[in-house]
Amino acid sequence: MKTIIGVDSANPISAEYLSSVCDHLGATPSFWGRYLGGSFGMTAEEAAFVRSLPEATRPRILPIYAQTTEHPSALTGTAVDGETDAAAATASALVDYLGIPANGKVVIYADIEYNYKVSAAWLSGWINGVTSRGFIPGIYMAPLGPFGEGFCSLDVASQKSIVLWTAQHSIDGNKAGNNQYCQTEYLSTLPNEKLSPATLTCTGSTFEADIWQCCIGCFNNLYDVDIASDNAFSKMWAI
Repeated sequence: MKTIIGVDSANPISAEYLSSVCDHLGATPSFWGRYLGGSFGMTAEEAAFVRSLPEATRPRILPIYAQTTEHPSALTGTAVDGETDAAAATASALVDYLGIPANGKVVIYADIEYNYKVSAAWLSGWINGVTSRGFIPGIYMAPLGPFGEGFCSLDVASQKSIVLWTAQHSIDGNKAGNNQYCQTEYLSTLPNEKLSPATLTCTGSTFEADIWQCCIGCFNNLYDVDIASDNAFSKMWAI
């Protein structure tokens, strides 16, 4: 995994916030994970600010559909439930002030937290619903949690169609949150033999995440730090 460093946050991107993140990291983040819709969703004012930044220092946007955290029971439901979430996620991406292009080149990540169970049927609905609306299906997940059961029940083609984002590391599945880990000097050494993203293993197959949320709650929970592969970075929204 190449070291392309970015962040994600519930707080909106602003001049002050961006400056603070740059000071902490020692560099401008290459991308920024932000929510679609809901009370923490990316706003019109925020989108306008990001668009005003010089192209050379403008972070790409990693779109996150977080409403799954409001109704996690639906994740164990049917393909219709997955389609419903996909419709809501893509509709949020297409609002006028965002206008994320539905050109089959941008991933939308459903937020599936560590303890959430998910059915293969819901995942199939998410895949079909997101894909049919011009986006690429992604999942934020914990490979060492209950997510794997539903994922491993999918056919191989469906499994490979999902871009994976993990918050777990390979040592014991814990999340790194120490501020010392949130510095570019340290992050540029990742992954290494001491710290790397956990993989998701199904019978006969191992799946690696394309994004690794390697540091959680940096600097008094201001933001999380992520490392992306070239593949994942190329599928973020160049706003």
